[in-house]
Amino acid sequence: MFKIFIISVGLIFGCQASQQILRLPAVVGQFYPSNKEALKKDIDLYLKKSNAPPDRAPSKIIGMIVPHAGYQYSGQTAAYAYRSLENQNFDVIVILGPYHSDSFPGVSVWAQGAWRTPLGEVSIEEALANNIRGETPDFLYDPQIHIVEHSLEVQIPFIQVVAPKAKIVPILISDPKFAKSLARALYKHLRNRSALVIASTDLSHYHPDSIARDMDKKAQDILQKLSPEIFREAYDKKEIELCGAAAVLTLLEFANLYGHAELTPLNYANSGDRTHDKSNVVGYNASLLTLSENMSSEQKDLLLNFARDTLYAYITNKTIPTLLINDPFLKEPRAVFVTLKDKNGHLRGCIGNLEAQEPLYLAVQHMTIEAATHDARFLPVTAQELKDLSIEISILDTPVQVKNADEIIYKTHGVILSQGKRNGVFLPEVANDFSTREDFLSELCTQKAGLSRDCWKKAETQINVFTTQTFSQ
Repeated sequence: MFKIFIISVGLIFGCQASQQILRLPAVVGQFYPSNKEALKKDIDLYLKKSNAPPDRAPSKIIGMIVPHAGYQYSGQTAAYAYRSLENQNFDVIVILGPYHSDSFPGVSVWAQGAWRTPLGEVSIEEALANNIRGETPDFLYDPQIHIVEHSLEVQIPFIQVVAPKAKIVPILISDPKFAKSLARALYKHLRNRSALVIASTDLSHYHPDSIARDMDKKAQDILQKLSPEIFREAYDKKEIELCGAAAVLTLLEFANLYGHAELTPLNYANSGDRTHDKSNVVGYNASLLTLSENMSSEQKDLLLNFARDTLYAYITNKTIPTLLINDPFLKEPRAVFVTLKDKNGHLRGCIGNLEAQEPLYLAVQHMTIEAATHDARFLPVTAQELKDLSIEISILDTPVQVKNADEIIYKTHGVILSQGKRNGVFLPEVANDFSTREDFLSELCTQKAGLSRDCWKKAETQINVFTTQTFSQ
């Protein structure tokens, strides 16, 4: 029986010995080969047999769903997702999976040392693991529940082959009630990194092939909607089955924080496809979670022209133009700020919303009107000014709370300060008007929140940060 053990490493020059926790493989020789050469050969063959990833617009891979059965059953399906990682450069991969043996409270984050397979050892990204653990007392470090669980372990050899430079953070989560808080922690600490989140799960369990395929097809259709609510409802009603439901729900919540993600199914199979016994099968799915790196120039031009047309129509005759939109991205609900500047580059109006309340193109239209007519710092825009005004659109990602101002990345993060009923927000671009981060935050306190200049230093002040895609005409 494999157990966790501690290696004492004696350092040269009389330094004190240090300790490293090494997690040994628990299912080697059962779920995948114990021989290094045989294991590498199997994975290479799985990758070779999988189809190339589908062509898609320039996008960033942020997550995937893969199965965790023995390689002889699900390894080929998993390879469809892992092949997509070839030529990617992730510095850290977070692996989410269920603990099959029993229920346990909270979330267990393996926080130190390394994990071993026949292909060698993979280091834990300890700083990230500890940052995630520090988000809430519900995030624990309990190595004992990890040492016999296979859902994370079987992903490691694939990672070693396709992303050999990446460090890992293994996380067990079985209770869906922790999915949202874990997703927010991952989003907070991963969104500015070259990182990937893997949700490890199998689909339906032990049904005849025809029933399993119908149930799994429904699960895949629901997953593509990227709706945690729809997924949770179907799962609670037992219309779909996933042993890693909490891990998958975390991934869906994670995707929703970005606001413009897409889930692409890559492969489906069940155990009957391998054993040819169709009477009692387990379903396997491989899917890829991506988001657009940047808006296309066509999308930006369309929004800017729509804002310009709206501005002219509303200011000159109080009409609001309509626009027929087919682009799914422009129809997604997004939080938007619109900034107007005069011919000298001086601010003439800036208003937006911090929550996604309506489709992107409509949010741009409405915030354009608000910036021109309801910014309390300025008189409404006049028709005579229109030819000299420039328009800037900022599309916000989801704000996340940070512990203190030290976590703010100056000139990258927009900042929201809140204290009681008072709050204020500065977009990242506003930092260009200040010489220091301290001046930026102090002015946010006084000008926008109506608080003392040092409010950002006080424990009672809540700080949220966000990033933007900003473009102008």
